[in-house]
Amino acid sequence: MRRSYKKKNSTRVLSLALLVVVAILTVFYFLNKNENIPSASKQDENAVIAEVGETKIYRSDILDKFKEIFAFQSSSEPQVKIEEMSSETVEVLAKEIYMEKELLKRAKSKNIEKDPQVIEAINKAKDSIIRRAYVDSVVKEQVTDEAVRNKYIEVSKQLEGKKEYLTYHILVKTKAEADKIVKTLSTASKAAKKGTEDKFSEVAKKYSLDKESASNGGKLGYMLESGVIKEMSEILSTLKIDEISKPIQSKFGWHIVKVAEVRDAKPLSFDAIKDNLKEQIIREEFVKINSEIMANAKVKVLLNKEKPAEASEVKDEVKEDVNKASEASEATKSEEVSGEIKPSEESAPAAEGTVTIEENKDSQQIDQE
Repeated sequence: MRRSYKKKNSTRVLSLALLVVVAILTVFYFLNKNENIPSASKQDENAVIAEVGETKIYRSDILDKFKEIFAFQSSSEPQVKIEEMSSETVEVLAKEIYMEKELLKRAKSKNIEKDPQVIEAINKAKDSIIRRAYVDSVVKEQVTDEAVRNKYIEVSKQLEGKKEYLTYHILVKTKAEADKIVKTLSTASKAAKKGTEDKFSEVAKKYSLDKESASNGGKLGYMLESGVIKEMSEILSTLKIDEISKPIQSKFGWHIVKVAEVRDAKPLSFDAIKDNLKEQIIREEFVKINSEIMANAKVKVLLNKEKPAEASEVKDEVKEDVNKASEASEATKSEEVSGEIKPSEESAPAAEGTVTIEENKDSQQIDQE
């Protein structure tokens, strides 16, 4: 049987172990500090930080493993200080490193690296690493402090003259439900303003299908017109403060919208969004590299096309299909005449990827207070 060196069951065990390591590290590293680790190791990557049996775990091993585990959190290299790690964190890392070293030692003892399939897999991995390193080097040249500052200025200018709306909404499944809610809220609006706000919050918590905002009384927060779905953005600027909108239909259902406040749009502070700006520049550079490479790339498909069927063959196939259809029709008529009724097929399941929203059990019991 042909062996495969792609990720399979053998690596799932390691992946699970890595997840456990990440969970433990998140607790220990960010909540605990340790002054017991020798500060003399600060500049010495060959300093021994731990021992597992006779195996030495070096400072460089710990740093590499820590960076590997947390690399998924950001494109930038995580800042690691071993001196600030707790003993528990170092112990967990040391065990993980020891296990990997032992596995490698056992694999080499069996000359696994000489297996042709392993060699092929290593070469493919090498090519992938080289490609990634090239892209990273190009991107790194572009993600400068000046570039990030310029991106901040660009984003800030895009907000000039725009408004932000403190938006609330209630989402239900049908127009009938939405109409009942609008009528309920309209009746409540005749009372004191505070009472109206409380009523909107109460109805949102009870009936809205958008559970995240419903838990906060339907509050979506300050939104730009471009920051909400098109159907809602078209009416934000037309609503008066605390006015209840008519039901608005979108692909998600029916919305009842309220604007509680309007203010001039303004960007967050540079420090608050600089990491997001870096990520945006990186994405833009990726797109730029791909576009440059593919700009003049024309694909010519060289696959041999199947020989078209002869006219006589087509006629024979059509004739055969007609005969089969005729026989099926006669069989159906026979069943109808004899009174036999076959059970209908079950309804086809929803297409994969279709999003469905369960109807709120209380949706048909909206009281008009």
